This record gives sequence, structure tokens and C-alpha cells, in this order.
Amino acid sequence: EAEALLAYYGLKPGGGNEKARVPHGMDEYPHLIDFTEYLNYRASKGVLTETDELARTLLTKPMPLMLSKCLDIYFANHAKGTKAKFRVDAQKHFKHIFDVLGDVGVVNITRDDAKKYIAARRIKVSTNSVAREISTIKAVLNVVIRENELGINNPFLSLVIPDLGDDAKVR
Repeated sequence: EAEALLAYYGLKPGGGNEKARVPHGMDEYPHLIDFTEYLNYRASKGVLTETDELARTLLTKPMPLMLSKCLDIYFANHAKGTKAKFRVDAQKHFKHIFDVLGDVGVVNITRDDAKKYIAARRIKVSTNSVAREISTIKAVLNVVIRENELGINNPFLSLVIPDLGDDAKVR
């Protein structure tokens, strides 16, 4: 929604950092005037929304890489990324992260979020299933962090799953 709002005013994320070529002494950001007036008006009426605030932030800061984009990056940079079975298996294991964390920025995921994921998934599936899901999540995030040069540690590395395997059913 925030990107659409910017587009309505002819702007794009990061557009607030671009100076216009104007004569000396004139406003170097004339392309921001209408959008700034819009925000000031909404603020004066007390109806500024989260979308408005996000749009203001996007003018100077790039949109963070969201979890929803991670699988595309993973498949594009994996040797088996074009194989249907590999894709289906990865999607099956990765989709549960959205149930727990939502679609958040990759750089915003913390170790506590990873532990929260384990706790939430242990309620629904066995600990061995959680371990399989985490191995896929780790692999996806490793590729995303490496390919996008995010400079962060993978919060899903070296996690301990309490009582791993103790709930396994004998077949």
C-alpha cells in the first residue's frame, strides 16, 4: 500500500534521496512537494496511518527484504531450483514460518523469533518434523543472506529443539 501511495505521487522507494537538477537557491526536492503536503494535511487532521508513515520511511530507506521473497531467491540460486519436487518440498517446509512470524523483513528476524517458531510448531507436529522444517528454513535463509550480502547471522543456526525425537511414534 505504501509503494502504491508513493506511485500515486510519482515517487518510488528511495526517491527522497534523489536531488533534482535546479538552479542554485531553489528547492532541490520539488518532486516531494505534493507528497509532503499530503502528509502534513493528514497529520494536521490526526488521520496519519501506518501506510502513510511507511511511505514516508520508504522515501529515504529501501524496503527490507521480506520473507515472502526468500524462496524465489533460494530457487534462483540453487542447483535444484528448477526441479518441481525440490520446489514443492521446500515450499511445504518453509510456509509454516508465515503462520508464526508473518511476512517480516529478513533482517528483523531474531533468535527469539526462531525459538518462538519451535515452540509454536511443537504444538502441531512432532519434534522431528520441526527439525526438518528448520533445516529448510536455515538453508533458505543462508542463501538469501549470502546472495543479498545482508551481513547478518542466520537466527535459525544451531537451534536446540527440546526433547528432539522423544515424541516419535513407533511404526
